[in-house]
Amino acid sequence: MDNEAIEAAAAEWIIRRSGDSWTDADQKRLESWLNESTFHRVIYLRLDALWKQTALLETSGALPSRYAGSLEGQEAHMPEGTAAERKSRPSQAWRRLQQAARHALATSAPIYRSIQPYDGGRYATAVGGLYTVQLPDGSVRTRNTDTSVRVHLGPSERRVDLNIGEAHFVVARDPERPFVTWVERRSLTTFGSEFCVRRIGQELQVLVTEGLVELCDSAGIRKQVTIVSAGSLGRTVGVRALITRISDSDAQRYLAWRGGFVIFRDTPLGEAAAEFNRYQMRKLVIKDSSLALMSVNGRFRTSNLAGFLVLVQLRLPILVQKHGNRIVLTRRA
Repeated sequence: MDNEAIEAAAAEWIIRRSGDSWTDADQKRLESWLNESTFHRVIYLRLDALWKQTALLETSGALPSRYAGSLEGQEAHMPEGTAAERKSRPSQAWRRLQQAARHALATSAPIYRSIQPYDGGRYATAVGGLYTVQLPDGSVRTRNTDTSVRVHLGPSERRVDLNIGEAHFVVARDPERPFVTWVERRSLTTFGSEFCVRRIGQELQVLVTEGLVELCDSAGIRKQVTIVSAGSLGRTVGVRALITRISDSDAQRYLAWRGGFVIFRDTPLGEAAAEFNRYQMRKLVIKDSSLALMSVNGRFRTSNLAGFLVLVQLRLPILVQKHGNRIVLTRRA
């Protein structure tokens, strides 16, 4: 299912849930759909935030009647009719929600300014964990394995400190209140975008898939500012920021963790082992340096280390031995 179809399905769920005929069975079907993919959950939370924001605008009188009217009288039951009609209705629902969302975003500043300061404290994801949450400002945050963040939403700035790990953000637009993510002395600033940031030691890596993010290094006398645009991957190396364009397929590979997967494409075994180690308490150790240079390919669940090891033993001259909390890979004779 492509992104547009997922958005359409999410919009239909939101509209149906707002009706009076929502049942426990409907809730179970929704939860099943959300659990199919982290991306399903992210899109749903994002649209649900826009839907709720639109309702606030309508209540306050800030939403014109032509938008409010388009959101009323929607069917709460599963659509019926011809296959073509059933296929078109989610798209129509999405267009209605999108129309209202555009106006909601354009007039969002007064509502966001009315939100009380929010100090969410520190949040941590265990090794192998994955967690998605919607913040009070409407942004959606997904934390990857072994990640620790601190969140504070103030009246003039929304701040997240990434202490360790990796997180993906769908940032709700607020032209009056920047969303700033800090990694040590470096900051990523946006007023509304979608990006993923990973801390690697004292350095960071940021992938932007929507909008713009300002990467700033505040060390030293002079600040170094770099703009990372959609479709770009930024990496810091010391005081430098390296920016490269990235293909859609590579972006999907970098973001596969949101669905609980890792993807390898001619990846050196040493890099693949290091990636799997992020999700496992028992670590892979490669004894022969020449093995680390051999390439591997495949798509694996982050929890399926056993499947990965079966594959590499079939395709590479590798012997796997378990020693306590280590799994040692040596060259097979």
